[in-house]
Amino acid sequence: MTNQAKSVHVTFTTKRTLCPPVTMNNVLIPMRPDVIYLGFHLDQRLTWRTHIKTKRHHLNLKLRGMHWLLGRRSKFSLENKLLLYKCVFKPVWTYGIHLWGCAKPSHTQIIQRLLSKILQSITKRAVIRF
Repeated sequence: MTNQAKSVHVTFTTKRTLCPPVTMNNVLIPMRPDVIYLGFHLDQRLTWRTHIKTKRHHLNLKLRGMHWLLGRRSKFSLENKLLLYKCVFKPVWTYGIHLWGCAKPSHTQIIQRLLSKILQSITKRAVIRF
């Protein structure tokens, strides 16, 4: 059964026209410009900007928490650091990439820059380009 109190209505379109109101069991469903569904931040134009910025923030928080393990002064081997990268960071940015991976390059470069920073910290070398 659908909960009308938790439901929202989003019209996915590039046009600026308004969609008619949506009701369920004679209860008006509120319209919002964006919604979170299964961890994806979907806006009405599907630009993925909010989703990518949220993922970048999430990755940045993980990097700050694990800097002592991945940083330049860490005693971990390169293999262990790469294992941490693959187990902790990679699942965050690859979840749903088949959907948001088609976003504008200016949006995906936000994630790429942070990943380069993480890999640079791990390898103690110059920035790795994708």
